[in-house]
Amino acid sequence: VDPVSFLKQSETIEVTAPELNVARTAVVSYFSGMLETLEIKREKDETLFDWDAHGWMLWIDKEKGYARLVKALCATHLYQVGDWPAAAAGMEKYMGHTWPEMEAFRDIVFWWKYFLCTDLNVFPGCKDYLPSNAYLTWSVADEQNAFGSAPNRGRVFQVNALGKEHLMTTGQNWPHPANRPRPKSTGLRWPSSAMASQYTKQPVRTEDDLLYMRSLPTF
Repeated sequence: VDPVSFLKQSETIEVTAPELNVARTAVVSYFSGMLETLEIKREKDETLFDWDAHGWMLWIDKEKGYARLVKALCATHLYQVGDWPAAAAGMEKYMGHTWPEMEAFRDIVFWWKYFLCTDLNVFPGCKDYLPSNAYLTWSVADEQNAFGSAPNRGRVFQVNALGKEHLMTTGQNWPHPANRPRPKSTGLRWPSSAMASQYTKQPVRTEDDLLYMRSLPTF
């Protein structure tokens, strides 16, 4: 599983309890060790669920590692998988019945990657949810059908839960193309508290900028 977004966001992630910090450190250590020891190459066919590396659009043709895994599993049963995305999404029942743990694995990783998305518009509003509202329903759709507007640049995984037809829609109609996630260029969901500009009302880049301010901020 590609952990790069989590490793990046760990620089500024909000940690509210010591136990969470220990868990975060363990996750970073595990995935960093896996990448280094196995010499895993990103953007090839050696990592799974690379959604965050491609703007959280869930492009099917970008999921080379996931395609390789699905086809390899089916080959062990001499099963000729026709449309691998449909099999991975559970639209073909064979995989779900034969390897039920795959669906749980896929959904756990999706929720992990989903909450790493730096475009907060993808998240539904705050309200009371039942546990069953978080059950994921996967399907395969053209981009324009999944996001409700043109363009159509290929097929994507469409994931339904929490009252949304597709969890990756933003509800934002501008700029074009509409309703797509627009991750921050920094790759960080939370800005660093070490940046002085977080405490001033104007951009601050260096110590000299602080010295020339008319009034210093309170910390």
